[in-house]
Amino acid sequence: MKSHSRSVRWIVLLPVILIMFGACSRPETDPYALPAPDDTEAWAQRYPTSDWFSAWGTSTTSFTEAVMDAQAQVAAQVRSSITAETTSLARAIMRDNEVTDFQELISEVRTTTTFTRAQLIQRVDATLHIEGDQHLVMAVLDKQLLARTLQGDYDTAAAKWRPAAAGLDRHNGDLPGWTVAWHRFRGGFAELLSTAAETRATTGLYPAGYSQDQATWAAGHAARDSVLGSTRIVLQLAPTEGLDPVELSERLAAAFAELGVGTRMGNCKRGDETLRLEPVLTSHRVIGRVVSLELRGTFGPCTGGLTWSEVAISGSALRGDGREPEADLLRSMTPEVVAPLLKESLGHVIPF
Repeated sequence: MKSHSRSVRWIVLLPVILIMFGACSRPETDPYALPAPDDTEAWAQRYPTSDWFSAWGTSTTSFTEAVMDAQAQVAAQVRSSITAETTSLARAIMRDNEVTDFQELISEVRTTTTFTRAQLIQRVDATLHIEGDQHLVMAVLDKQLLARTLQGDYDTAAAKWRPAAAGLDRHNGDLPGWTVAWHRFRGGFAELLSTAAETRATTGLYPAGYSQDQATWAAGHAARDSVLGSTRIVLQLAPTEGLDPVELSERLAAAFAELGVGTRMGNCKRGDETLRLEPVLTSHRVIGRVVSLELRGTFGPCTGGLTWSEVAISGSALRGDGREPEADLLRSMTPEVVAPLLKESLGHVIPF
């Protein structure tokens, strides 16, 4: 009888026990489980934007393509941040009266600013999964890791650039040589500014050493202004049929003045530079007669002893047409038109 009652008791309790064991074995929410891809708030907690760049990549073909897509999106985020930071950094170091220099420096920096640290972007393997026909994966980039890497890049670039500043300390009467040193100095600083923009865009901080390098740049830029301000160029133009050499010289002088360089006609004096030019007029007919001007010659010191440089000043803007194309040509040679041509054509011998 007791055996029977025990059997009945087990039969009654068995479902309860099974339910209890089933409840114990039922999977609970895993605190370490990854959020759904569209749970942006949860992902922001795991990879806060203050510390990480992150993006989801998708592909209908393969995980490899999804990874590449995610990495490309992260790299695009970095580049976008750098581009936004570049303008503010360049503006901070340029004075109000240096609009042209500012625009050119911006152009140089953006040319050198390329995100070359894509290898630091990591895929989050745990996020590899398929939803429907989509392969999904997340890629992330640690901003602190990137900052440390960029600091190394900055230190390397600065070590090459800082000695270039020493080349600006002395003029020695060799203006083309000083100009080469200036372009080396300027180009190196554009690279530094690029890396500084990358660092500030990712961390909000300047790289170590940047403030001192910025001061060095300001000193070098002031030296360039001083060199330009003290440069005097003697213009010597060969006569050309159809062009008034005096008026042509005046047009060139006004353009040089626009660039901060003084000129004069006449004989050379010690310490002056000589720009000897031969105007070459080319004439052809379209509807009426059209003339084009090219100025070929040499540039060098009045005292001699140093190598002279060949120069050529030309451009589509140096043209005239109509009934008196030569006169039209001279009228069109305003400082705003000619100054950029001088800068482009003589920039290798004068530190514009």
